[in-house]
Amino acid sequence: MTQPVEYYRPNYEDEATKCEDFICQFEDPGLEEDATHGKAKYLIQMQSIANNRGKVIKIEVGDLEQHFRGDPAFVQRVTRNTKRYISLFSQAIDKLMPKRTMPPPDDYEESVASIIYKQRCENMQADKEKNEANFRVFNDPKNQLPLEMSRDYELYILRGENEKPHEFKMREIHAETIGSLVTFKGIVTKCTEVRPSIEVACYSCEQCGNESYQTIPGKQFTPLSECPAPLCVKKDVKGKLYLQVRGSKFLSYQDIKVQELSDQVPVGHVPRTLKIQAKGLLVNQCTPGDIVEVTGIHMPAPYSGFRGMRAGLIHDTFIEPFKIKKQKKTYKELNITPQLAEDIEREKRLHKDEMYERLAKSIGPEIYGHINIKKSLLLSMVGGVTKQMKDGMKIRGNVNCLMMGDPGVAKSQLLKLVANLAPRGVYTTGKGSSGVGLTAAVIRDPLTKELILEGGALVLADMGVCCIDEFDKMDEADRTNIHEVMEQQTVSIAKAGMTCSLNARTTVLAAANPVYGRYNTKLSVNQNINLPAALMSRFDIIFLMLDKANEEHDLMLARHVAYVHQNSCPPKLELEPYSHDFIRGFISTVIGIEPVIPKDIHNFIVSSYVDQKQKISSRESYKNSNNYITPRTLLGIIRISQAIAKIRQSQTVSQNDVEEALRLMESARESVNKEKDEDERMNNIFNEKTDSLSKIFGIIREICSHEAGQTAKYSKVERAVVNKGGFHQEDFFQTLEQYQKLNVLYICETSETISLL
Repeated sequence: MTQPVEYYRPNYEDEATKCEDFICQFEDPGLEEDATHGKAKYLIQMQSIANNRGKVIKIEVGDLEQHFRGDPAFVQRVTRNTKRYISLFSQAIDKLMPKRTMPPPDDYEESVASIIYKQRCENMQADKEKNEANFRVFNDPKNQLPLEMSRDYELYILRGENEKPHEFKMREIHAETIGSLVTFKGIVTKCTEVRPSIEVACYSCEQCGNESYQTIPGKQFTPLSECPAPLCVKKDVKGKLYLQVRGSKFLSYQDIKVQELSDQVPVGHVPRTLKIQAKGLLVNQCTPGDIVEVTGIHMPAPYSGFRGMRAGLIHDTFIEPFKIKKQKKTYKELNITPQLAEDIEREKRLHKDEMYERLAKSIGPEIYGHINIKKSLLLSMVGGVTKQMKDGMKIRGNVNCLMMGDPGVAKSQLLKLVANLAPRGVYTTGKGSSGVGLTAAVIRDPLTKELILEGGALVLADMGVCCIDEFDKMDEADRTNIHEVMEQQTVSIAKAGMTCSLNARTTVLAAANPVYGRYNTKLSVNQNINLPAALMSRFDIIFLMLDKANEEHDLMLARHVAYVHQNSCPPKLELEPYSHDFIRGFISTVIGIEPVIPKDIHNFIVSSYVDQKQKISSRESYKNSNNYITPRTLLGIIRISQAIAKIRQSQTVSQNDVEEALRLMESARESVNKEKDEDERMNNIFNEKTDSLSKIFGIIREICSHEAGQTAKYSKVERAVVNKGGFHQEDFFQTLEQYQKLNVLYICETSETISLL
């Protein structure tokens, strides 16, 4: 279908008139009626700007669609050519701006433009009385203040809160969207420092004192050198201009780098990035690691200098934002709807003592079993209490968890589930991440050429959860960077003369596979997983997940998996699983609780730790144990107990909380040790069996050696072994078969005699 001609070649004078009519005529029935402007939505906003009670005018696309129902092409032109219509709406607002109706607030600071305007009026009046020619210079229209100087507001065009805009994927933002209004989501990877950016430059002439202004639309400009005033133009030598910083207008400026979300990256592709140039009130709206929704104009940016010569016709692009909204926040910043808050309070009242079990069973109901591991993951998301001592020493409250074992036991699925469940979760792999990819990197800012820090996965997960799969596949140099993060909660950088620390207050959930593909119970944990003891001691809970052949368990697992694939939902449980929003909301309501440990419970924890330490440190237990009890184990017991108390919404830790923490840690330890004990038991049985066969062969050899030709009757040997020796007849048959294969014994075809070879 052919588009109308006015869509491609609009008359911008008529467009400006439409903008003025919209601002004057649009009324919002949901607003309270104003005494001066009634329900005119945008006139009320402009009056607030004039009275210094606001700084932003937001023109919503939904209001434009409602007002221009008969002209939908106008709204389309606004969203396709947003930069031009920003200037048209700004001109209309400047023309229709009402006068002040009330005195400014107490904290109001007069703008530079108003101060200059007052001074200029005073100078004009004085010069008018003294020198008519100089008065004409100051009264020249060319020397009037530019509109950018007098604007005390920022104008945005965007979708309303109740409108659902078309959300672009970052790969869909390309050449066709240049100049258009776009909305997309991404994760912030870099934020530069906030710096002043000049918008209007003010110059002063050294000869005539004339003030000249230069509007700067981009990042680069050529300063004025000659005075344009009539007095200087008539002279042979024009006055030299000097930049007046106080008379210029500056805006806060910040560069933001946003990366494509992991679920939007096709397999085998590199995540794309977009630059955002935030100005004014939109600076400091996000930090590295935040998942944000950005609405703005997709703008081109030509390369300059030698880089522009190499680039040729290729342009770089950036986003001029109108809105930066955080999507994935920490638990404390999580917005809970009234309905969800009511459901949480009702469940707290009805199942106060059962919330621990119910929440754990609601984590990954599609995954069969692993209830203790799910409880540990729940406690990791809740966490303990972080302590800050007077001398600055910090004791972490995060509960770190490690899952190791055979492939195919849902380790990665559990990690991804927690990363999606936590408001601020990052999922990565140890093999695919370098040291700077997990911690931080020192890079050079292409704009200012200064060294800046770019956060890695652990920094991006600050105040959240970092899930690291294939934890054992990391290089040794990369693995050492995690030691500080897991205990001190910081990342220290000393590169290129830059020494600083970044916060990495994150909970580490890791999964590791055995070195040789399957877990070998004859080897220790360190030999199987290839992790040093110094790193493993930083995990509060270590679970071993093995795929053992068990007919009953395998049958239940197969039925569960088949049901999930057939019905796309888990089998019906005893209780209805809570939704992810409910779990997030519940954790956000209890994560701020700081349970204290009473004195009697304190003594119970100390005695329990000492008993475990003595039991593991004994010689016999030390041989059979695959992990150690360290002072970090004591801190782990305290953190897990506090997390359980938080789920109970209690301000104190009870003995039951400590016992549950000890049970979880003991179950984790047993999951490591019982396989070793079972293997040793089977070895002992085999050794006992081997010893009985050797004893039976000794009896046979003794009887045959006393007979002629070392050949004895079969019945005589059998009576000596079974009746006199007390061995089972099956052991006797097994011995004959075993040593006959070794060509040590020979039994005749009629089974009457046994001979030694």
